[in-house]
Amino acid sequence: MYILIAALLLSSCDYFMPKQSHDKLLAKVDDKELRLSDVQEIFPNGISHKDSVELLKSYINNWARKCVMAAEAEKHLDNNRKDISQELNDYKMSLLAYRYEMQYVEKRLNTSVTEQDLQDYHKQNAENDETPYTAEQLKERYYTTIINKRRLELINKIENEAYNEAIDNKRLKIYINE
Repeated sequence: MYILIAALLLSSCDYFMPKQSHDKLLAKVDDKELRLSDVQEIFPNGISHKDSVELLKSYINNWARKCVMAAEAEKHLDNNRKDISQELNDYKMSLLAYRYEMQYVEKRLNTSVTEQDLQDYHKQNAENDETPYTAEQLKERYYTTIINKRRLELINKIENEAYNEAIDNKRLKIYINE
């Protein structure tokens, strides 16, 4: 295995911007290559040359370590332990569902807090609270409880709607009877 680091000699941060058509090889581990096009998005706007070089060094080292560890795992794990297809599929489904839920919630979540909402919240929770809260503290507590409750309600709603729609459209069939 060998690692080739070629990007550290770059003269300006502008080189990393997408407008460049270069696809320079930055590092290689066995047959895996890391190219400039793979890392262009890691650089924040306005980063200095020195900082971009340090960020790039760190990224390349982390990438190389992951590649080396994956190669070692491939060599030393038995076939049963290497088969991660089910875990990948489960993770993919969870990640897609999570992203969809977050998008759904972002579009529909009402985050406005009225003075009446704050007063109602304070009344409902006065027994549990040892000290009175300022309006800002109340808003913060309100957001973390009520808004999270609304978020959960929306997530449950989208899950139920999607599930029921799948049943209605005959996309879902359950073969277990009680």
